[in-house]
Amino acid sequence: FSGFGDSAADSFGGRFRSRVGEIFTGNFLAGAALNLYNPATLGVMARAGMKRWQAPVEMSQQDLAKLIHDCHQAGIPHPCEVFAYGHLPLAWSSRCFTA
Repeated sequence: FSGFGDSAADSFGGRFRSRVGEIFTGNFLAGAALNLYNPATLGVMARAGMKRWQAPVEMSQQDLAKLIHDCHQAGIPHPCEVFAYGHLPLAWSSRCFTA
């Protein structure tokens, strides 16, 4: 989904073409590897058909609470899954470039 603007879901009628040419038409889980850190990004995913999302594994409890609150204020009340037990994956996201 990278490279699309904030109105990408509207521009493509809720359909996205991936880098390998497949069509995504909705009902998906937005995983932790997508770096979902703000309501604008989650809004794009919601318009594309996201039904729930996973918080990035390195996101703090305070940041997650604020993001969920901001999403509800923006009309994006989708359920969030949180990594809550076990060892955090090493070098999982782009924030761990030098790990």
